[in-house]
Amino acid sequence: MPLKQNLTTTSTKQVPSLISDSSLFEKLPKQYRGSFSSATESVLNQFPADWPEMEYIGGDALHRVQYQFHDSGSFGDDGYEYASIDSALVAPLSRGNVTINSTDTMDPPLINPNWLTAEADVEVAIAGFKRTRQFWANMNNITIGEEYLPGPNVTTDEEILAFLRQDALELWHASATCAMGKKGDPMAVVDTHARVFGVQGLRVVDASAFPFLPPGHPQSTVYALAEKIADDIKRGQ
Repeated sequence: MPLKQNLTTTSTKQVPSLISDSSLFEKLPKQYRGSFSSATESVLNQFPADWPEMEYIGGDALHRVQYQFHDSGSFGDDGYEYASIDSALVAPLSRGNVTINSTDTMDPPLINPNWLTAEADVEVAIAGFKRTRQFWANMNNITIGEEYLPGPNVTTDEEILAFLRQDALELWHASATCAMGKKGDPMAVVDTHARVFGVQGLRVVDASAFPFLPPGHPQSTVYALAEKIADDIKRGQ
């Protein structure tokens, strides 16, 4: 959610860079959970009690969809500079799919992320958006100008969801396309030793083997998985 600051203001107040490449993980506070359906609460309760649901990412730039990330400083010729707080789902429950496009390995696959199709994802995303607005409201002593995108006129859950569907993008932590699980599980691709079911001599040892995305950025978890599977291989498993 970008906020703009007028560079040509006559105010003598110094306006520092709001946030630069910082992030925060949070389990949504109680006041933002009141609109959750019983189905959403039931799904979220499957996670540990301290499992965060949101990540907030700040930057001194205008964050837009389709990788239109503009550097800090003026955007275009409008005389403003921007700051943004992005809200991200930590453990999304919507499930997409990846299929082949042809038998030619040079052809790219067909990827359908299926974002915001699970009811819980929709409700958590809307709550996370409202939470970022609270952050901005609490920083009104260091900001100049009003909310730029989507704008203060977007207020209802339906309007917020329409904006999110239009302006959402991935956080580059792709996972679970080769999910680990038990043999016979239609969603499972590899076993607990990362061996692909039905294929000899093939393992998958990266974030795609996660059955779901763990909280936090996944790099350290990938390292832990790789160490575990390396030990399995050395033991002949």
